[in-house]
Amino acid sequence: MKRTLPALAAALAIVGGAPATGCGGDSARPSGGERPLTLALDFAPNPVHAGIYAAAERAEDRARGIALRVRAPSASTDSLKLLASGRADMAVADIQDLGLARERGDDLVGVGALVQRPLAAV
Repeated sequence: MKRTLPALAAALAIVGGAPATGCGGDSARPSGGERPLTLALDFAPNPVHAGIYAAAERAEDRARGIALRVRAPSASTDSLKLLASGRADMAVADIQDLGLARERGDDLVGVGALVQRPLAAV
């Protein structure tokens, strides 16, 4: 179920190299001519996602022809489920969750890192 999107490079620039997995969708474009792109977060919005929201607030997505929709999950593994089911075009995901999804046979690909070190420690 590998999916591609021509605007992937621009979208990754917008979200600051977020760990996006898979890509896709070719939905109808909004009236402004931008290509809609749904990004599923890995967790409730928090400081790690600040760059994503800052870029959207400054309309950097629309300047690059993308209408970014950020979707917060109800559980940490939901982002990959949304991606695998086609309800998200890209997803921020934990590397372990991505590994487990690939082990189950989900055709998802990690393409970047949002953080360089785990944040689960004080």
